[in-house]
Amino acid sequence: MDTISRAWRLPPGFPIFLARGRGARVWDVDGREYVDLACSGGAAILGHHHPSVEAAVTRQTRLGDGLGGPNEVMVALAERLVDRCIGADWAMFRSDAAAALTACARIARIATGRRSIAVALGSAHVSRPAPPNVSGRVSRPELRFVYNDVTSLRGAADAAGNDLAAIVVTAFRHDDAVDHEMPKPSFVQAARSLCDGAGAVLILDEEKGGLRLHPSGSWSRLGVRPDLSVLGRVIANGRALAAVTGAEPLRDAAASVLATAPWPHAATPMAAAVATLDELDTGMITDMEALGAYFRGGLTALARLHSVALRQSGPMHMPLLRFDDDSDLSKIGAFCVGAARAGAYIHPCRTMFLSCAHAEPDIDRALDAAAAGMKLVKAIS
Repeated sequence: MDTISRAWRLPPGFPIFLARGRGARVWDVDGREYVDLACSGGAAILGHHHPSVEAAVTRQTRLGDGLGGPNEVMVALAERLVDRCIGADWAMFRSDAAAALTACARIARIATGRRSIAVALGSAHVSRPAPPNVSGRVSRPELRFVYNDVTSLRGAADAAGNDLAAIVVTAFRHDDAVDHEMPKPSFVQAARSLCDGAGAVLILDEEKGGLRLHPSGSWSRLGVRPDLSVLGRVIANGRALAAVTGAEPLRDAAASVLATAPWPHAATPMAAAVATLDELDTGMITDMEALGAYFRGGLTALARLHSVALRQSGPMHMPLLRFDDDSDLSKIGAFCVGAARAGAYIHPCRTMFLSCAHAEPDIDRALDAAAAGMKLVKAIS
């Protein structure tokens, strides 16, 4: 009952149990409707219950789901990812992003014969025992560095010495304990150069940024090609699926990594992913960013109106909201409870997300709800 064990983090009065979703809206078990600004943790990029995605799932369900082996839809999905994603010469699939990131760590260790992996502070944990063909040695603990800090990154690489297998970097810094940061070009280029110089693997964790910052990869705008990328449930509009895309020199190492997760060839989420990728284009990302700017401008105006010190960080359409002097998150909790009572679902502990289903009337309603939240924050400030 992991969901129940985590419920204590939510403030009293916040809606915990949701019943259904459609487009940019969700409903709780009591029938209350909300503008959804959580979007399944960002995975529902097209919005809930998207017609094309649901039709694809229905068609595939009639044919079969867990057929026990590779299938045509897997090939179709791999081809779309290779055609779309920067640095992708092949693709493999897992049921979730954590398993996909673990696979990346194993691929890097097999390909390089090394053990050490450098990971940004606040990023996912990827340490696993070294595979047998890396001399049977036990993996070292991860080496940590500060995101966007080239000196810290180089220090971690130096600490690994000749044992550096990989550097893992998220598309942007999204540790919810601190303000989010977009990647500095100098930092991204330093990560690429360090891996090239050391013969290590550059792994881009796209669990949050994937498809949302750019349809072909979050670092496309920066002109940097990762060796391995991880895409999470966003590729299937929220269904249980993740993908690893990789460069040709890592193909053999990837082929030696056994898929042990349940339903490694599940066809229905792959059909959902094909439909999602077919629907998503660059214009949709641009529209989401513009709508995000409109939303964030409205939030800033509300904060000034209520004399509340609000911080917004991260990508324009994926903001993290935090209030000054709120180490216990009581202010953001009050804000989210007030917004929920007025009809907007904003998670107090996580990044906000817009989807392609949001339109200006949804944002206007969300801003009306946010005004109710600001009043509660002002009352406890």
